[in-house]
Amino acid sequence: MKVSIIMALLLVSVVVLSKTLIGVAENWPPFEYYTEVGGKYIETGRDLLILKAVLKRMGYDLKVMWLPWVRCLEMIKTKKADIILSTAKTEERMKYLYFPDEPVSVMTNVFFFLKDRKIKFDKPDDIKGLTVAYIEAYYYEDELKKLPVKLERVYDLDSAFRMLLKGRVDLVIDDVNVGLFRARQLGIIDKIDYIKKPVTKVVPLYMAFAKKPGYDKLAEEFSEELKKFKKTEEYFKIIKNYGLIKLDDMTLEK
Repeated sequence: MKVSIIMALLLVSVVVLSKTLIGVAENWPPFEYYTEVGGKYIETGRDLLILKAVLKRMGYDLKVMWLPWVRCLEMIKTKKADIILSTAKTEERMKYLYFPDEPVSVMTNVFFFLKDRKIKFDKPDDIKGLTVAYIEAYYYEDELKKLPVKLERVYDLDSAFRMLLKGRVDLVIDDVNVGLFRARQLGIIDKIDYIKKPVTKVVPLYMAFAKKPGYDKLAEEFSEELKKFKKTEEYFKIIKNYGLIKLDDMTLEK
């Protein structure tokens, strides 16, 4: 009996002391991504640095698993992870995620095209019959299916850009900052452009928590701590280092 009690206490102690949360994320620069520096891979990105800073203030560490987006959703649905990074709120996702009230950032989805093409998007008929490369399970998928276009599902943004360069698709859809950042990394920024009119409304992005016991309170605590963090010098330093485009006035986000 004493042995059982001791073992139970040890298990409880391990749970209490376990302050590392498991996050799942897609490689999605500049919001969150991994890159090689001096022969070593490091994790960085604006939203990731904000998340880690806020969790640290709450007493938690974060371990990130880098996976395709569909796999990220599956991991969080099955509660094999604690947090999913930079996700939009939908009715479907609210079934298996606790969303904080406070978003970490926003995304603006636009169409990218080759510079030698003259493509406009003032109205849906302007792109009628064109082929759009898109990533499965992204927020914009339902809205995209309402447009008079042909759809080509791809594994990731790199695949979409390769298809664009080869002329296999006419347009690629993604967040404006993600597309431009990745194009610079790939060395193709001089070959592509984007349509300034957003495909969808500006969408808040959240650090959402799996529906595990007590994680509703954790999401609430995170939201309050994030609000406080947004008033700190550390937050503004991160924002300054990752100046992002705002489509409403085409200036950098400060």
